[in-house]
Amino acid sequence: MTCPIFALPPAGPLAQISSAADPAGEFRSDIDGSETIEVSFRKIMKIKGSEKSFIENGKIYYKKEPLLFRAELPGEALQIEGKARKRFVKKHNEIYIDDWTGGNPLFVYFDIPGGVYEAGSSSACIVFCAERDGDKIEAIYGRKEKMLKSVKVENPIMETFTEIESWVKNAEIPPEVFAFPRGAKRIDMRK
Repeated sequence: MTCPIFALPPAGPLAQISSAADPAGEFRSDIDGSETIEVSFRKIMKIKGSEKSFIENGKIYYKKEPLLFRAELPGEALQIEGKARKRFVKKHNEIYIDDWTGGNPLFVYFDIPGGVYEAGSSSACIVFCAERDGDKIEAIYGRKEKMLKSVKVENPIMETFTEIESWVKNAEIPPEVFAFPRGAKRIDMRK
């Protein structure tokens, strides 16, 4: 499904009205109302002008209170714990730690910007699009499944398509999911 328009946010008083009618609000409410979320996804990355594409399967674990977020990919793991972001590179057995000041990590990871503007809606889905920092973003949210279905991010260099395979709200997530291997070298970049 392609996005028919990429609307720019209005200026002045209209900006406040539009943010209150954020078409992603239904999706955001589903996330805000869940204590935990477990997501399985498939990400396809293609460099423009190249025949090469990269496919990765991953999982995300999210806990609202206290904030814990983990994105597991074959070669690395990204974890948010409160105000710390940790990136574990499996090949080198190293954990890089820096500050986390972003918003909800689920929205950040899937490139869902705030105040996005609706490009199409039906009883089955909401398609919302935005432009941010040279990226064109298109996301599809399934109303029946109450699940993000896909996110496409495109810029002059690369196109990334993420297909959500499953989205389980209030899932039982064992604490060991958020553990790193013993003996991994920690590199604190906050100093």
